[in-house]
Amino acid sequence: MPSFKKDELGKLIVKGGLSTEARFLSLLDELRNNMKPYLDTVSLAKLSEFKCLKDYVWEREVGRSVITGYEDGKSTADIQGIFGKGEKISIPDTGHRYSSGTYLCNGTIPIWGLSRSGDWLLVNVSIVGAAGYKNRGTEVVQAVRVDRVNITDLVKGVRLDPIQIWNQLVRTTQEWAESRERLWKTMLELRAQVVQSDYIVQAAFK
Repeated sequence: MPSFKKDELGKLIVKGGLSTEARFLSLLDELRNNMKPYLDTVSLAKLSEFKCLKDYVWEREVGRSVITGYEDGKSTADIQGIFGKGEKISIPDTGHRYSSGTYLCNGTIPIWGLSRSGDWLLVNVSIVGAAGYKNRGTEVVQAVRVDRVNITDLVKGVRLDPIQIWNQLVRTTQEWAESRERLWKTMLELRAQVVQSDYIVQAAFK
């Protein structure tokens, strides 16, 4: 089973090296490498189903029609993985103007991803701000570009503190484990019921 290099991890913690971004990014890559063998054993969301578009007070999915770029043996829109929203890059005074004078701006929404095959993905969603239902504002996708990148370019592209990516990946692995534990308990209960029923049936035929 893959594991962290404990000596190096301990050295970083003892020396306060985790505050050095380059070293922390190497730990993110190590976490990715640890998760990679298991990515094909769990359910993962499709990129096209990831919700990041503002629609009044809700968020809508990216959708399928305008996704281009990275291929993983299937349609780009069907790429599966773990995804997170970065910081929107807005173009001031563009898009939909509310009655208050503020704008739902045009711009780009960056998304980070870890694909089922273990690649870091940088997704740039180009959007325009539109009036939407009753002029409440909605973000409309113009184009979606998916690129395979290294961890340094990923963090720069989504404009997030890398600890946010780390935290989401850790939460995700915890959720996987909890889900498998619940399934295991259910299967044990089912096995007990089946064994009991089989004992009665087998006894009847002796």
